[in-house]
Amino acid sequence: MGKAATTPTIGNWYHEQIQNFQFEVVAIDEQTGNIEVQFVDGEITDFDQDSWQEMAITNCHAPEDSSAGFELSLDDQWNDDRAMLPQSLNNPLNQIEGEMFQGFDEF
Repeated sequence: MGKAATTPTIGNWYHEQIQNFQFEVVAIDEQTGNIEVQFVDGEITDFDQDSWQEMAITNCHAPEDSSAGFELSLDDQWNDDRAMLPQSLNNPLNQIEGEMFQGFDEF
């Protein structure tokens, strides 16, 4: 009935119009052609190529909280834009080892 004119792409979000659900394509099996998807609630399933072609699918934007299925809060998400380095990384005193000073014991 649906005739999906959309080619599945990993990482893209889609909306199935008849049953009214959103999902993200997370993997495509190259051998079988199965399309693995994850719904907003975190459930994972797969569709074969025939099922995909029969569904009424359109591209859509990711939901506002697309990480809800992973039960992550906004505080738990990765922030890869900032490198986490100690402030004293370039401090030359960090390179001195205690045994370089004679007469001092490290406890």
